[in-house]
Amino acid sequence: MLIGPHAYLTGCDISGEVFIATGAMIFNGARMGRASSVALGGGVHIGCVVPPRTAIPIGWVAVGDPARMYPPGEVEQIRAGLAEAGGFLPFVFGTDRSADRGEQMRAALGRYSRALVLHHRRDEEVTPPG
Repeated sequence: MLIGPHAYLTGCDISGEVFIATGAMIFNGARMGRASSVALGGGVHIGCVVPPRTAIPIGWVAVGDPARMYPPGEVEQIRAGLAEAGGFLPFVFGTDRSADRGEQMRAALGRYSRALVLHHRRDEEVTPPG
């Protein structure tokens, strides 16, 4: 696997021989099949499954299972693909899909804050020399 600078990967599964270019984004629940690639600034959205040897072009966004690819201007098709995953906050944070946006945000922020506290409970302050 080769990952370029300023790429963003979170909660995803990356197989061997995958190339992720500079500035590419791979989101929660996404899976990159063997020898697949994401070009400069491309994105693989939540829950997307990229088959082996699939190449996502520069700046394009992949959504769905299996992946469907769209240029960045195809906003409605990208949104429709994200809707298949149930929405970002329910997919990533397990919020109630039927709740309004405010309720979903409060639940997501609460879960995120609690997770940060747990993961950083042993952190120590570092004082720079001088």
